[in-house]
Amino acid sequence: MIGAPYTKLVEGQFLTKYDIKKEKYLPLARAIVKDVEKHKGFFADKEDRLDFIKEFSNTKEPNEYQKKVFVRTLGGLLKEDGVNSEFAKDKRKNAELFYADYSRFLLPPAQWGRGVSFRMIDAFKEAGIDKMILRTTGHQGVSDRKEVAKYAFDQGYLFGIYDSYLSIHDPSLYGTDDSWETAQMPGVDLESVVIHREDGSVQPGFNSIGGRVNSKVIRPYFEKRINHHFEEVAYSYYFIDVDAFGEYYDDYSTDHPMTQQEDAMYRLDRLQWLRNQKQVPIGSEKGTYVFANVLDINEGVAVPIIGSRDKDMRRNQDSPYYRGRYWPPEMQEINFKEVPLKPEYLYYRFNPRFKIPLWETVYHDCLISVAHHSSPSLKFTNVRTDVALTEMFYQYPPMYILNYEYFQQHKDRIVHQYKFYSQTHPKTIQHHITDFEYLTEDRLVQRIQFGNIELVANYSVNDFPFNGEVISGKSVLFIDENGEKLHFSPEDF
Repeated sequence: MIGAPYTKLVEGQFLTKYDIKKEKYLPLARAIVKDVEKHKGFFADKEDRLDFIKEFSNTKEPNEYQKKVFVRTLGGLLKEDGVNSEFAKDKRKNAELFYADYSRFLLPPAQWGRGVSFRMIDAFKEAGIDKMILRTTGHQGVSDRKEVAKYAFDQGYLFGIYDSYLSIHDPSLYGTDDSWETAQMPGVDLESVVIHREDGSVQPGFNSIGGRVNSKVIRPYFEKRINHHFEEVAYSYYFIDVDAFGEYYDDYSTDHPMTQQEDAMYRLDRLQWLRNQKQVPIGSEKGTYVFANVLDINEGVAVPIIGSRDKDMRRNQDSPYYRGRYWPPEMQEINFKEVPLKPEYLYYRFNPRFKIPLWETVYHDCLISVAHHSSPSLKFTNVRTDVALTEMFYQYPPMYILNYEYFQQHKDRIVHQYKFYSQTHPKTIQHHITDFEYLTEDRLVQRIQFGNIELVANYSVNDFPFNGEVISGKSVLFIDENGEKLHFSPEDF
């Protein structure tokens, strides 16, 4: 974890354009059409998709959009049903059967993927990034490619999962836009585990869908699901959302009453169980002080959720501040669309004049703090430089959301920051902050001391002289115990 960037890997697709060999799109489509009788059951009730594949196979020179739809169509079919009568509803088995018939056109299924993939891990390694904390958006995308977790760990990276036990949804919502993986709890009766308010109504789940879960009664399922995850995949990191956020509930149910204090303690106890049983670093959202002795990583301390109820950021697709849709599957806008941050948030959340490293003063030598995944380092274009400065000044890791394409797009910037952080964090992590001061009246030049290590951040655009050094505008100076100096400027790559 020390000196390692924090990265959320996004997959989005089961089959990607990288998994079909070069210039093999049309030959693959034509081979499928030729074998259509062999796979009659595969295309049952899917005539529209077969019609598209036939139309595509007759295209002389397909454009990029047609290729994209072809890949989506094949990937969707492999996710839904079996490729012949021998098996159904097992994506890994489907992929192997499909590959057995069409290996001349495809890479082996173990190599598929653009986020959770060998391709992604190799790209990090080839770029010279030797340490990373990786986590996924959920277990399902990893269980399709279980080998990636061990491969990542063997390359020196922590590889973890996103999990949550905040909400439970009715099984009928599975596969719709009104549900998500972690809120589906097979075998658990919704009515027996949801929290009830004082008036007897159900405490709504996240986004007012389903119900909030009682942390005491869900404990057996919590352990069962986590044990299952580790049996399937060799995780080396585990992230439980919300538990350490600080939002706790009274449950007025007569079957399973619970106070807010008990809710907090049940959550703390289950995180302790996870840490002790699985012997891996664990993280959670926000990380209030109650959880400091059980967590290794706090997501959302460095930069919190921003504009969660702001219509321009979340709903108004015509707004320049709109964060994006969960579409297209290749590059979901919500993860990869870069937008300016609204001025009011820019001023109050990121203006360095108002920032004081209180959390790092107490916890820097024992906890790693990162931004919330909804506020990653590269998301907001008009604050990207100051975000990078603060990350290196406060010595917390950058938070990236990446797949293969997005990493290639920003590789130089990411590697540039990694070179500085990977050298400085192993030294500062041994200390908490022992001194902090503003060096200019406008507060744009600041100094932090970790033990005998100094960092000076110049948020202004003007050069600043410091003990015989010149700190250029928008840069950070690092001076270790032996006087060794390193300079970092986010845009100097």
